[in-house]
Parts: sequence; structure tokens; C-alpha cells
Amino acid sequence: MHAALELFEQRGFDDVRVEEIAEAADVSTRTFFRYFEHKADVALGLAALIAEELRASDDAFETLVEQLRYYFERVHEDVDLYRTQALLAFRHPRVRAGRIEAVLAFEDALYEQFRREAPELRAKLAATVASTFVASVMEIWVENGAPAPGPDWEPALAEMRAAVDRILDR
Repeated sequence: MHAALELFEQRGFDDVRVEEIAEAADVSTRTFFRYFEHKADVALGLAALIAEELRASDDAFETLVEQLRYYFERVHEDVDLYRTQALLAFRHPRVRAGRIEAVLAFEDALYEQFRREAPELRAKLAATVASTFVASVMEIWVENGAPAPGPDWEPALAEMRAAVDRILDR
């Protein structure tokens, strides 16, 4: 992902080939395609693996929160890289479609677990709020000029957690 985003930032998404990403990452194209189906998927990192982890977890919501905190650290460590990622996710049609697929995969995994504790509509609403959290915060951050050191995550996370708890009557 890092190699790809650096190339996308330098030359633009459409002007970078998978072979160039693989070479920059020091992997074969075969290895690239083991992890990513399309070039656009690499711009989103390992979102598919995170969705699998959520599905396998006994507490998908807490697993999501752990993954979010890890993501927050990475954004703060390399603001420019994640600014590029966010811009691609909001502006490039194929990457945007991939972002939507990732959000829906997170939503599905959370819904499965929330459904155990709440009626369907409440479970679905809570899953939607939680799964769109990162995209919402990143979009607002980019709209505000994407200042360093990145979004102010913790207050937003507390708001999201409170909304989910309220929807689920926790």
C-alpha cells in the first residue's frame, strides 16, 4: 500500500501500472494479486483482512475499535500518505467503489453481531454508524485541508461509541 500510494501521489492513479507497484514494493505481480484483486484495492490497504477479522471476532465492535486505534496511529505517523489515500478514496471512482465495498463488509460483520443483542433495524443502524466512522472522519479532515497531525480521533470515536450504545439501548 505504501509503495502504491507513493507512486499514485507522484504520478497519479491512472498512470501507475500494477507491475510498477509490485516492483516498488519488491514483490512479484503474482504476490500482488494474492492480496489485491485490482490496482484500486491496494489504495485501501488490507481492508478485506480487517473485515474477516471482524467476522471471526467474538466482539466485532471492540475488534473494530482496536483496529481503528491502530489506524489512527498510522495516520499520525504518515499524514501525507493517508491524505493521499483519503483523496483517492473520495475522488477516484474505482477506489471510491472499493471504499464503499470495504465499508459494507465492515457493516455486514458488525450487523451479524449486533443482531444478537438488538432488533434488526437497531442492529443495522448501529452497524452503519460504526462502519462509516473512518470514512466520515477522514472526509471531514480532507474537507478541512487535511492538517497535520491528522484528525482528532478520540472525541470522534467517543461520539461514535456513544451513538452505537444509544442505538442498541446499551
